[in-house]
Amino acid sequence: MPNQSIEVEPAVCVGKTASSVASTAGAPRVRLLWLGVDNLAFGEAASAVVRMCRDGRPAYVVTPNVNHFMHTRTNPALRSIYERAGLSLADGMPVVWAARLLGRPLKAKVSGSDLFYELCGRAAAEGLRLFLLGGAPGVAERAADALRSRYAGLHIVGTHSPVIRADGAGSSDAEVAEMIREARPHVVFVAFGSPKQELWMARNYRRLGSAVCIGIGASFDFAAGTQSRAPRWIQRAGFEWLWRLLHEPRRLWKRYLVDDLPFLWHVARERLRPSRGRAGRPERTAEAPS
Repeated sequence: MPNQSIEVEPAVCVGKTASSVASTAGAPRVRLLWLGVDNLAFGEAASAVVRMCRDGRPAYVVTPNVNHFMHTRTNPALRSIYERAGLSLADGMPVVWAARLLGRPLKAKVSGSDLFYELCGRAAAEGLRLFLLGGAPGVAERAADALRSRYAGLHIVGTHSPVIRADGAGSSDAEVAEMIREARPHVVFVAFGSPKQELWMARNYRRLGSAVCIGIGASFDFAAGTQSRAPRWIQRAGFEWLWRLLHEPRRLWKRYLVDDLPFLWHVARERLRPSRGRAGRPERTAEAPS
């Protein structure tokens, strides 16, 4: 994504790096290339989100994958949005492999789509209210119906599919924020695709009451059955990206074979740096993002 001027809520982009902002979860935020990633197992990440909801403080969660890393490489404003997230979770085995290769191993992959289902289950059990924002017209509603059938007692307080521009802004953001605030959800799942969803969350999360926003990409499509996800064994093997490429080559070939390929070079270069061990020590302070 080319550099561009990104208007965000003033408290979000203040030029702080991951090393100067503590994880909301209280875990070490590992420096991986130019982004910080919270070193949490899958269940720990879900529990951290539930605690954030119970704390009642607005926050947003990002799940950087290789494509997100490459977007933030050349866009400092977008990178700052990731750095200021309440949680930053590794989405994709290539990110986990890179961390291991660089001597900064992460406990697990925590993809947005997997976290989506886990949190729906916990929300049904613990009485958390959910709002589904994004997706193509009608998809969020279909996803909500499917999720209510799957999780007894699940309380989805609203769905909406606004039109969002490439810069993460919509023509009716104020009205959308008011709609969500009145619905009083604990969690707002935001499915605009990256980087639009991260830009939107950073610009608007403080307007939504005490909700925790989570960017989840195509998860509504998976839940609604309008797109199919890779089989579980392919996900575990780390080749979900290849499965998607083979199924949507015309749309995804440039992303995976051109835009994301330099990630390998950056990992290799970092691996060969003599100071890589010293640079990889996780840092944290007492200041948490708000």
